Amino acid sequence: MTDSVARYEALPMSDRDLLWRALTSQRDVGVVVTDADLRIRRAWMAPDAFRGLVLKVGGSLPALVPPEDAPGLEQELLRVLATGQPLLDRTQPMPERPNRPPSGLVVSLAALRAGPDALLVTLADRTDEHWARRSRDLLFRATESVGESLDVVVTAQQITDLLVPALGDAAAVTLADEVFLGREPPRRGGPELGLHRAAVTDSPGCPCPPPYAQPGEAMPPMPPVPIVEMYRRGDVVPIPDPESMARELDHDPALMARLVPSAGADYLGIALFARGVPLGSMEVWRRHGARPFDAHDRQVFGEIAARTALAIDNARRHTREIELVYRLHRSMLPGHARTTAAETVARYLPSDRASGDWYDVIPLSGCRVAFVVGDAVGHGVDAAAMMGRLRTAGRTLATLDQAPDEVLTHLDDIVVELAEDQPPDAPDEVLGRLVGIAAKATGEPPQATDGPTATTCCVAVYDPVRHRLSVATAGHPPPLLVQPDGSAAFVRLDPGPPLGVGWLPFEVTEIALPPDATLIFFTDGLVESRTRDIGAGMDALRAQATGLRPGDDLGDLANRLTTFASARDREDDATLLIARLREIPTEDTSAWEFPAEEAQVSSARAHATRWLTGLGASDDLVATAKLIVSELATNAVRYGSGPRMGLRLIRDAEELVIEMSDDASTSPRLRHARPRDEGGRGLLIVAQLTGGHWGARHAEQGKTIWTRISWRHPPEPVPTIPLDLDGLDP
Repeated sequence: MTDSVARYEALPMSDRDLLWRALTSQRDVGVVVTDADLRIRRAWMAPDAFRGLVLKVGGSLPALVPPEDAPGLEQELLRVLATGQPLLDRTQPMPERPNRPPSGLVVSLAALRAGPDALLVTLADRTDEHWARRSRDLLFRATESVGESLDVVVTAQQITDLLVPALGDAAAVTLADEVFLGREPPRRGGPELGLHRAAVTDSPGCPCPPPYAQPGEAMPPMPPVPIVEMYRRGDVVPIPDPESMARELDHDPALMARLVPSAGADYLGIALFARGVPLGSMEVWRRHGARPFDAHDRQVFGEIAARTALAIDNARRHTREIELVYRLHRSMLPGHARTTAAETVARYLPSDRASGDWYDVIPLSGCRVAFVVGDAVGHGVDAAAMMGRLRTAGRTLATLDQAPDEVLTHLDDIVVELAEDQPPDAPDEVLGRLVGIAAKATGEPPQATDGPTATTCCVAVYDPVRHRLSVATAGHPPPLLVQPDGSAAFVRLDPGPPLGVGWLPFEVTEIALPPDATLIFFTDGLVESRTRDIGAGMDALRAQATGLRPGDDLGDLANRLTTFASARDREDDATLLIARLREIPTEDTSAWEFPAEEAQVSSARAHATRWLTGLGASDDLVATAKLIVSELATNAVRYGSGPRMGLRLIRDAEELVIEMSDDASTSPRLRHARPRDEGGRGLLIVAQLTGGHWGARHAEQGKTIWTRISWRHPPEPVPTIPLDLDGLDP
């Protein structure tokens, strides 16, 4: 017997009665005395208190609580009986009684040892305080968590996950179709507003399988019932039971099945408005037998809805901004490029933040082709704008027949100038990017740069006549080379620094490639993710590409290479460019050298004529080619500085390429001769015959003038200048 019990027994009987009477006369306090087996010996409780709870003498006290809580309560009460240490303020939800309205009763339970074989247990009704505290906690968690994501669907799912089970047993969010696309729904709302389910969360007590509307499904139109007007006003709409819901839905069984969970009973719904724009609706259900929603629940639900609407509208606006950046980005990427030198397939994979990845396939003179892949660091409109500038500059430089290292050098100058022109108050990009991926094969990556841009880029030029690839990189991953036998390895390069460092050289690597070899260019977003470092990603890329054969479809390979880089796992955009290299057969090209003398012009025409005739060229094509060769050879003789000149003809499926080389480094200039001039018309004739498809490219010594005409449909001889083609020597 404890000291407290001894002191109680030492009191006079009158004091004991007074103390007992005071304890048992409290309306909001119930008193229970149990035996050592925790069975109720005596109980005092006001008849109208505790929301209908009944205490039966002889019954087990732990049996009054839910079955899942009974073992824990029994253990605590036996501890009090054994040790004498009291149990204070245990919050205990009580089960609902059958055949009675749900009450949600929650009691505060305390227990004292009243003797070696007796417990004194007090109960206090804490229902209102408990549910009010739960509602405050729910509102606080909603304030913290809502708006963490800028994705509309993720935000909707976060809300429904928060509402279940904190406020109800099932919840759903429905949004206007425009919201998913980042657009603003019409302010008038109404029946014409298209709606789709955005998120659903259920529970074992209130499952929501089909035909209940699932995420991604279109919502059925609502009939013109009074509930619709409450939604339009933005009021919380309470519907207490399925019968009332059936009346609101005109007793339409198909509509009931789509909108009401099978176990749903009590309903709260509300329209989501933000800045006067209707975005959709939110609803929460409680199952049959659960405590009905009260005024406090409706108030909390309305406050959560207001926060939800603002969060979804912010996500919608973000989606709109991202979509604008994506559209800008995609508009600056090239379409399908037709080139003799390679068959190409490309993929651009945006992440949740648009960035500056780009690729380009650029046809060059001599049936060559340039491949450019780059990554402008940063996200959003600034990165897309930088990408557009660099892609345009890179394409211009490549079409001027600049070597890969020269293209990168000029791009480096552009990036440095753009960084210097940046406003002083413009935010700096956080770089710290490891750009040594280009030297993974060598094991000695270049150091990261802290410059203002740190854009990476890879430029490669393939010559299908010589079967040679020239490639240079600026802090970019090396391309993956898949041989015709299916073996794959990354091209070993001399990697350069990222663009924007300035003053550092870029090295060109030249390799011989067999026909039907495949090059795979990519940005780091394809191989690097939150869960995979770049080395492991490059190994995975190589494993996926190994085994590719010349007849395999490149589109299937592109799809396979992009599937292992899921959008949710990637932190950055990804670009993939696959090029299967082709060759110009030996019989489709021929080259000659002649002394740079006027007498050799006719020899050049004669060689070209015999070769074209042997290939079955049409008379019109032969005549046009003779005139072009004559003009180019004459220019080489008159303006060249060396003793020799060279002629090369290349035939592909659609075009004939005519090239004339000499040792002079001066560039030709197209001009219009005056009527009395004896010369100056050669390049004008060439330009008219080729439709403007001519140009010059420079080598270490000398230059090459190239032209391109259609093999199947050669142009007519120049109509504006009377020419006697038959008078030309063969």
